[in-house]
Amino acid sequence: MDMFQNAVDTVGSTLTFLVLYSILNREAKKKVQEEIERFSIEDFKCRPFNDCHLMLPYTSAFIMETMRFSCALPMIAPRVATQDIHLDDFHIKAGTSLLVNLRALNSSKEAWNDPEKFRPERFLEPSSGQLDNSKTRLMLSFGAGKRVCPSQKFAEQILLIFFVNLMKTYDFLPAPDAPLPTITKWFGLSYSPKPFYTQVKGRHKLG
Repeated sequence: MDMFQNAVDTVGSTLTFLVLYSILNREAKKKVQEEIERFSIEDFKCRPFNDCHLMLPYTSAFIMETMRFSCALPMIAPRVATQDIHLDDFHIKAGTSLLVNLRALNSSKEAWNDPEKFRPERFLEPSSGQLDNSKTRLMLSFGAGKRVCPSQKFAEQILLIFFVNLMKTYDFLPAPDAPLPTITKWFGLSYSPKPFYTQVKGRHKLG
């Protein structure tokens, strides 16, 4: 129950961001849909979750880039130093409360070179097109270390399942008589995009 409650708000926000970025990045969305078209929903049933990621590397990269770009939860729960720590030029005393700024880490130029660009390919190996583990480890939307979010695997599975079903079944387009959506956000329990209009067209029935 705790895992479910922890994941509900951020998963809902991230799914909304996924729809938004699919509208704003149509070439990337097309690549996602082309990759998904190679399989039926039956192909994913009873498979280990990691196999699904391997089958859908670009789709997985699109989800990771959305999570990096949107950063639905900009800060993780505070930590406390249990002993004195020396880190580079910093001296952190035992008992000091520490906050990890995930937004800063996920938009670091040192880590991402062009963090302001939405580019799922950054998570893929150029030669094989498979997920690049050296890059996926840098995406810290779930935190890191022993206190990583306990709902991480649950959230990743839900996001992949829902996003694949949405992209296979529907096409999300800019609404014809409304402004193009923007990435303006507002903050509740997590960051979410401001409400936007979209035109939804059916593609395929599930199966």
